[in-house]
Amino acid sequence: LAKAAEPAQFEQTAYLMAAAAAEKQSLSSNINHYLKLADAYGSTLKQTGLEGVLIKIKLLMGQEKFAEARSLIDEHHKHIGHDYRLLALEIDLCIIEQRFQVAIDYLNTARKQKSIPADRVSRWEDSCFYGEFSRIIKEQDNESLAQYWKKLPRKIKQQESVLFAYCRVLAENKMTTILNNILLPPLKKEAGNEFLQRIRSLPISNPDDLIPVVQKHLHQNPHSEKWLSCLGHLALANKQWSMAEKAFNTLFHIDDYKPDNADLKACAIANAAQGNHQGANELLIKIVNS
Repeated sequence: LAKAAEPAQFEQTAYLMAAAAAEKQSLSSNINHYLKLADAYGSTLKQTGLEGVLIKIKLLMGQEKFAEARSLIDEHHKHIGHDYRLLALEIDLCIIEQRFQVAIDYLNTARKQKSIPADRVSRWEDSCFYGEFSRIIKEQDNESLAQYWKKLPRKIKQQESVLFAYCRVLAENKMTTILNNILLPPLKKEAGNEFLQRIRSLPISNPDDLIPVVQKHLHQNPHSEKWLSCLGHLALANKQWSMAEKAFNTLFHIDDYKPDNADLKACAIANAAQGNHQGANELLIKIVNS
């Protein structure tokens, strides 16, 4: 009986692989056709094998059949702790379903999996925590968000992906005092490039307390690329167009500076806001040609 089952499983896997190939070619009708052929051989783990289950879940998610994908994952839930691929699919699906806290609970296991790249875990952290922070402040209030953050383990709060997910929600909801309490200490020190690059992506509405700290660094090192870029973006957020333009122009004239599209776009906005549309267009052309 075992030997008889093997060819059937092989054929089923072949149909699933054919469905996966059809997905890459965006042939929706072919995907469904091959899935039906595969289903004829059964859908249990014993009949399909874990590889087949994984392929089918990916296909269902690719077709946005999330309820069917959820049903299949739940059916094989006990294997999540033993196979990192199923764990990854579970986290991806939880994010799609906006079950952010459930996904967060899985992240501890994901971090221990050497087969899951650190950058993928970082992207999950950003999506999960941003989603949960946003949900809390929307469904509850500012204080509930603050309490949730307070209860998180220090090690988690120190993850930049988690920290900036929190900062993004604070900035979006104009919780300036709490945001400044987080950003000012590292800004006063020698903050790293990645930290400063993350700051420029925040929708900060009132950077009045942050700008003087950055300017102090520039008094000590007037040609620091990272601090000039940071000042330009903060000045832009504060609608101090001239300050932003001057910071970026100084940055662009540094010999070793490598053009950064975010800097070019920000400077273009500062130019346009001051009526210099030709200068703005020239900068935008550089972005297109880069």
